[in-house]
Amino acid sequence: IYKTRIFPIAACYAGSLWLSNAAYRICSVSFVQIVKSGMPMTVYTMGLFLKTERFSWPLVADVMAISGGVGIAAWGEAALVVRGLLMVLGSMACEALRLTLVQKLLQGSSIRFNPLTTLYYIAPPAALCLSLPFMLLEARPVWAYLQGGVPAGGALWLNAAN
Repeated sequence: IYKTRIFPIAACYAGSLWLSNAAYRICSVSFVQIVKSGMPMTVYTMGLFLKTERFSWPLVADVMAISGGVGIAAWGEAALVVRGLLMVLGSMACEALRLTLVQKLLQGSSIRFNPLTTLYYIAPPAALCLSLPFMLLEARPVWAYLQGGVPAGGALWLNAAN
């Protein structure tokens, strides 16, 4: 169950976190929030693909109205960075897949998971999945910062200890 159910959820969770945080470094906060307000559409669509949701015309009309509003609001972005937009959309896809897989896990498993137990099982492999992009992209600057003897690093630890 760990390989087939838990690890895919953890990988989606890590992908969502990583892509979302990377998008915040590129795009404005308001733009990311506007695009992420389209999450109901993404989750509903993913639920239709994975058969956790039933098709309903009134619900499709609501989702299309939300999507149209998100599209109109996002169209006005003055400094659109396509790479950042793709990161936000990838984050949304990972999050929608994660939510749908968690729903399937909580409803269809022979083992009864509650939300806290699910998090207990998902957090370690998610941290493992996040360690790869950290090592490739961020570890070297962080290590150089800590090796430089910058007093702010010590202040960070002292501040965190309070």
